Formats: sequence, structure tokens, C-alpha cells
Amino acid sequence: MNTKLVLKTAKVLFFVVVLLSGLFTAWLFIPTPAILDKQVLDVPLTKPFKLVSYRNNPNDASMPFTYHYYVISDVSDIEEMEPFLITTDKFAKLGEFDENTFSLSVNGKIEQYTNDLWIEKSDGKLQHWYVSINARYIR
Repeated sequence: MNTKLVLKTAKVLFFVVVLLSGLFTAWLFIPTPAILDKQVLDVPLTKPFKLVSYRNNPNDASMPFTYHYYVISDVSDIEEMEPFLITTDKFAKLGEFDENTFSLSVNGKIEQYTNDLWIEKSDGKLQHWYVSINARYIR
């Protein structure tokens, strides 16, 4: 009877150790959340839209800052939006723009980019934006 109790306890202890090891391994690989900590760009486009950029602090000294670029309107909430551009270039330059198109010059690593944007206006309608990028990689 005593041997069965020892085996049962060892089995439970083994599963607890395996479970804790799995949880620890999962915790190691969970990425740290992005923290948009400083606005570095605020350029008006056509009313009510503007181009904004925020610095992302990765909370990891081995990772460089990245910059998240958004087209926003007067009703946009950055917390609920995905950036159309993520790059290491905090000095991206706005080129020509008109009612629904604009171009950017980027001199840095591009981590994410989409050139087809739909931004909500205050009347609930969506404005279609087309983005062109002239990209060069400079360290």
C-alpha cells in the first residue's frame, strides 16, 4: 500500500514539473508588448487626415527602436489601429500628396508595410488611401 502511494505521489509530482516546465517555456517565448511611447511626427494631409508616427519601445536593450506610421482622422484611435508602416527610420519624409494618395521616402529597415488603407471619417464613411514608398536601406 505504501509503494502505491509513493508511485502515485511521484506520478503527480512528475506531471506538475512537466506542466510548470511547459508554462515557463511558453512564458519565455511570449513577445513583450509594444509600447508606443513618443510621438515623433504629426503632418496634416487633406482635412481631416494627418500622418502621424510613434516610437515603439521594445523593452529589450538588444532591439532597436522602431517607428509606427499611421494615417488618422479626427475620429481615429491609435490603440485600435494597425500601422501601415513599421520601420527603423524615424525621419521618413512625406513627399507629394493629394486627396487620397501620398508618398514617403524611407531610409531604414522596413519591417511591415501596406500601401492600401481605409480610414474612417467622422461621418462614418471610409476614405481610401494609396501609399507609395521610395525605400533605401541605410544603417
